[in-house]
Amino acid sequence: MEHNQISRSRLKAELIYSLEEKPPIGGTIFAAMQHLMVIVVSIMAPL
Repeated sequence: MEHNQISRSRLKAELIYSLEEKPPIGGTIFAAMQHLMVIVVSIMAPL
């Protein structure tokens, strides 16, 4: 248990982008396509 607490305390939450920054357009489009696929599949799956 002690080891787990030590390793968690060493991990720091670091932001990749600040509040005003924007990710690269390629990564944004890729994430958007993933979300659209999940929406379409979840709508079609019950059929």
